[in-house]
Amino acid sequence: MLLAVVSSAANNFSNALFVGLWESNTDFFRTSVPGAKIAFKISGGTLSVDMEGSSYWQVIVDGKATQKILISDRKSYNIVENLPAGNYLVELVHCSESLPGESKIYGLKLSKGFSFEPLKPSSRKIEFIGDSYTVGYGVEAPNPETGTVEETTNTTKSYAYIVASKLKADYRISAFSGRGLVHNYAGIEPNWHIPELLEYTVPGMASASKGGEKRDFSAWQPSVVVVFVGINDFQGEGPKASEDAFIKAYRDLLAKYRKTSPGVKFLLVATKVYPEDLLIPAVAKVFLAEKNAGFKDIEMEIVYSENTALHGHPNERSQQDMAQKLLPKIARLGGFLSR
Repeated sequence: MLLAVVSSAANNFSNALFVGLWESNTDFFRTSVPGAKIAFKISGGTLSVDMEGSSYWQVIVDGKATQKILISDRKSYNIVENLPAGNYLVELVHCSESLPGESKIYGLKLSKGFSFEPLKPSSRKIEFIGDSYTVGYGVEAPNPETGTVEETTNTTKSYAYIVASKLKADYRISAFSGRGLVHNYAGIEPNWHIPELLEYTVPGMASASKGGEKRDFSAWQPSVVVVFVGINDFQGEGPKASEDAFIKAYRDLLAKYRKTSPGVKFLLVATKVYPEDLLIPAVAKVFLAEKNAGFKDIEMEIVYSENTALHGHPNERSQQDMAQKLLPKIARLGGFLSR
């Protein structure tokens, strides 16, 4: 599992910075989670990456989004082309979701006469645990009916990515559309809820029954974990999650992170779920139970969104508004306010 600066002579990634959950071996790096990123510092030229996997990737150059690339069969994809001599930060971000599935990166090439410079990981670490709201599902759709999930999802426009970028933090976006803590939307994939998916470095492979390495939670320890789960537990067809089971699973998740990341702080996030609005009261009970148990490492925030994007998901403005509301609390919890 790759955590920061990686070195692989065979793949020429010695000066790349990997952010998010990645699995590595001698031949390739692979990921399935939204927001997984590779960053390069280059002096110009054309940068191409040898990769495969049905997914979309957002290219960002010096903080500005450029092209969005659809990756499919294995080949060399030009990420940037003919940049004049200078100093550029190029980021390649997995902006769709591979669940099930994976994306593989085998190697890269920079045009002759240009060079890579080393990048250092941030000391700030945030993990976002969530569902489709955190993925940025359908965020680019102009209305609930136009476009496909693959084309309109863009995790770089989710509140999680926006917050991490503004705070200059390394991050993991452990988010899974349609999944809940104890109940998935409409009962889909009943053996693969969020706690089970979190156990794997490449959850898209695990959920496809193709195995994969178990995640080492202690190897990358976040300062803050933002938990925005439960929408799928309490909406959709069929029976909803029982509140007691939801609260137990939620508290078990917090306990796991306290054990593997000593000193971690939590921000619990909830929103109104139509039509019964069961999520906010359930998360409030989790928060109260944690406080009554003596924990002082936890805060709660309620957010609201205008769900006019694909399939009734938050639009771009709402994702930005959620980021703006959550950022100060995340910064305070992580001690990120002072530089």
